[in-house]
Amino acid sequence: MWKIFFFFFFICHAGLISHVNAKDTLAPGTSLLFYAGNYLESSNTQYRLKFIQQPGGSTFNWYLCIQSARYHFQENPEDITIWVAWQGQSDFPPALYMLEEGQLIIDADKDFIVNIQQPSYVKNTTATLLDNGNLVLRSAGGRTLWQSFDYPTNTWLPGMKLGWFGLKTPRPYQRFLTSWIGKQNPSPGAFTLGVHPNNTKQPQLVLMRRGIVYWQSGAWNGTNFKFLQNDNLNYSYFSDDNQRYFILNQQLHFNLTYTLIHASGEVTVEYQGDTEYSSSSYIYCYNSESETAYLDEGCVRVKKSNCSAGHNDWFNSTTGFIDEWEQFLFNSTFGITDCNEMCAKNCSCNAYASMNAEAGTGCKFSSSPAYHYGSDGEALYIRHNAKPANRTKLSPLHHPALPPFTKTKSHHNKTPTIAALTLPFLVILTMVFIVWYMNPRKCCRTCFIAPTEHSRQQLAGKEDDNLPFFNFKSIEMATNNFSKENKLGQGGFGPVYKGILPNGQEIAAKRLSKISGQGIEQFKNEVLLISKLQHRNLVRLLGCCTHGDERILIYEYLPNKSLDSILFDERKKVCLDWRKRVFIIDGIAQGLLYLHKYSRMRIIHRDLKTSNILLDIHMHPKISDFGTARIFKDNVYQASTKSIIGTYGYMSPEYAMNGCFSEKSDVFSFGVMVMEIVSGKRNNDFYNPNHVSNLLGYVWDMWIEGRILDLIDPSMEKTVSINEATRCIQIGLLCVQDNAADRPTMSEVISMLGNESTVLLTPKQPGFSTIIGLKRDDVGNKPKVSTNMITISDIEGR
Repeated sequence: MWKIFFFFFFICHAGLISHVNAKDTLAPGTSLLFYAGNYLESSNTQYRLKFIQQPGGSTFNWYLCIQSARYHFQENPEDITIWVAWQGQSDFPPALYMLEEGQLIIDADKDFIVNIQQPSYVKNTTATLLDNGNLVLRSAGGRTLWQSFDYPTNTWLPGMKLGWFGLKTPRPYQRFLTSWIGKQNPSPGAFTLGVHPNNTKQPQLVLMRRGIVYWQSGAWNGTNFKFLQNDNLNYSYFSDDNQRYFILNQQLHFNLTYTLIHASGEVTVEYQGDTEYSSSSYIYCYNSESETAYLDEGCVRVKKSNCSAGHNDWFNSTTGFIDEWEQFLFNSTFGITDCNEMCAKNCSCNAYASMNAEAGTGCKFSSSPAYHYGSDGEALYIRHNAKPANRTKLSPLHHPALPPFTKTKSHHNKTPTIAALTLPFLVILTMVFIVWYMNPRKCCRTCFIAPTEHSRQQLAGKEDDNLPFFNFKSIEMATNNFSKENKLGQGGFGPVYKGILPNGQEIAAKRLSKISGQGIEQFKNEVLLISKLQHRNLVRLLGCCTHGDERILIYEYLPNKSLDSILFDERKKVCLDWRKRVFIIDGIAQGLLYLHKYSRMRIIHRDLKTSNILLDIHMHPKISDFGTARIFKDNVYQASTKSIIGTYGYMSPEYAMNGCFSEKSDVFSFGVMVMEIVSGKRNNDFYNPNHVSNLLGYVWDMWIEGRILDLIDPSMEKTVSINEATRCIQIGLLCVQDNAADRPTMSEVISMLGNESTVLLTPKQPGFSTIIGLKRDDVGNKPKVSTNMITISDIEGR
C-alpha cells in the first residue's frame, strides 16, 4: 500500500511543479522522469519523447514512446504514438538516464537498455530528438552511434528506410514495420510491412501476416508501384551489394506525412498540414469472402472454408454479452485477427471475442451467435447469417503450429441414442483422466489451456506464463523417436537430438539422462533461469517437458553447431576469417555483459568455453549451457562452493583451487576463449609429460618475447589485422591475470574492444600459465569437437 501511496503522492506533487522548459537532448549524467511536462521535445515542437501510462492497463503499466501531436493547430491536439522503445511494469514511475558510459537506460523494476543493439558503448554520448522524429545517440565528435529510425515499430516516417542491410556481412538484417497487437497495446502484432525478401530484380513492398503474404505492391517502376498509386506519397529506392531499401520522402506541402500499419492489417497514410489533417486507406484487405472484400489490388485471396461454400466467412461486429463461451485461447501474442481466422475456418464457431478486452489479446469462441446487446458490453464478432437454432457442439479449433484448445464447457445432444453412446465413453474418459492425473509420470502440458486450479504447471513454486510446455509425444515425433540419425551429440547430462516441429521449426531437444544426477528441483531452477534471459547472444529456450523420469529442454536449433567444432578443425577453420572472429569475440562479450549487469538477474555462468558458444547460420555467437550458472544478488560480489563444477583450462585459479567464484571468474574464461579464437589453438593442447604448459603460458612467453605473429592462426594470414590481433591478445591477457582484482569487468572489456583510443594496461602473468603436478591424462581427455548441443557441463572434482 505504501508504494501506491507514494506513487499518487508523486503524481500530485508533480502537478504542482511548474512547466519544465522542454529540451531536445539528454546529456551524459542527465535523466528524463515521468511527470506532466517532462519530456524531450524536438526543436520544431513536432515530436516528444516521454513516458506514458499504457492505455487500458493497470496504474503501473508504462511505455517510453515518441509522440506527435495530431490536429496540432487545434486547442486540444491529440497525441499519436509513432515509435515505442519499451513496455514494462514498475511500482514506481520509470526514469530515462543517459549514463556516462554511453548507455541509454530505463530505470524501472527491471532495468532496460534502449540502445542495447549498439555494438559498443562510447563515453560522453548524448541523446537528441531530431525534427524528423528520429532519436539519435551521438559521440562527442558528432558520430551517430544509434538511432531509432533503424528500429521501426508500426509507423513509417519520412527519412526512415525499410529494406535489407548488411548483405555483405555474415549477418544480414531487415528493417520493417510491425503492427501492434491491439489498438491500445503496442506489443508486436500479426502483420509486417517491408521489402520482399527474394525479388531483387523487381523490388516491391509486401504486407505479411505471420510470415504469409497478405498483400503485395507489385513491381517498382522507378517512381511508384503497380498496385500502389498515391499522389501524396513519394518514395526512393536504393540498391547496392550491401543494402537495398525504400525510403519515404517528405512532401513539401505537408508538415508530416507518415504510413501507419494497424492491428487489423489495414495500412493508412496520415497527412498533416498547417490547418488540416486527413487520413486515407493505403492497404485495405478483408480476410473474408464477402462481396465487399479485397477492395485493393494486390490483396492475396485466402482459401475458402467449407462453411456454406465460404459465403459465411465474415463477421458482423457489435457490443454486448454472450452467456457461454466454450473455448479459450490464453495467448498474449494473439490479437483479434487471429481469432477471426480460427473462428472462420471452424464452421461450428459462430462468435468470437478477445479474452483480454483491454489489451486486445487472446481469444474466446462460442457456437451460438445469440447475444444480448449492450453498449457497455464487450466487442463481439458474430458470423454473418448464422442462426441460433443451428447451434451445434463447437468443434475443436486449430491454428497452424498450435495445439488444439482445451474446452472448459461442452454441450451434448439429449437424444437417447447419442446419450446411450456418449455415457459409456464419458465414464471411460473420466477413469482415464483420473488415472492420468494421479500419475506423476504425466508430461508437461501446453501453456495454451484454460487456467483452472489443476491445469497450470508450476516451476519452483512460481508460474511462468511465457514458457511453453511441450507434450512428450510431440517431441518423440519431432525427433523420430529419438533416433540415432537425429542425434546431434552427447553432453555431460544426456544426448541432444535435432527435431522438426509440425510447423517446420527446427529444434534441439536436450534429453537429460536418468543417471545424470540432476534432480527435478535443479531442472526447474535451470528452466526458470534460462526462460527469463533474452539477448541476441544467448541461446533461446523454447520450452520444456517432463514425462515420468524424462526431463527434456527444447532450444532453438543452431545449424553451425559449436565454436570449437569449427575453430579447432583444420578444414573448417578457414571459414572463420578475422572479421568473423572479431564479430564472435564481440558477441560473446555482449552476452556476458548482459548476464553480469543488464539481465533481470545478475548471473555468473561458471562454465564458459568454446564448446558452449553456439553459432547460428550467420556465425552469430550465442552463449549456452546454464546448468552451472548461479544468480547473484546486487550486493553480493563473490561466493564459494565445495563442489567445483566446470572445465579445467577455462576455470579461474581462485575457483579451481578454493571454490571462490565471481564475475571475474567468467572474465578469466572469456580471456582464455579470446586467445583460442585468435590463435586457433586449444588451451589444453600445450603440455609436456611432467611440466604442463598450456596456451596461456605459450601466449605469455610469446608476448614477453614480442613474437606476436607466432600467436596468430596461420589460416587468417590474408585477412588478419596485426594491430587488431595484438590488441585482442593484450585484452585476453588482461582477462586471465592471476589476481581476480587485476582483471577488467566486462563493461571495461567491451570499451577496450570497441574503442581503439582506450589505453590498455600492461598485463601481469596469467593464472595457470604453468601448471605443476597435473598428469597428461588430466588435461588431455577433453573431447576435441562438440556438436550443436546445449550441454550441462561435466562435473569434475579438483
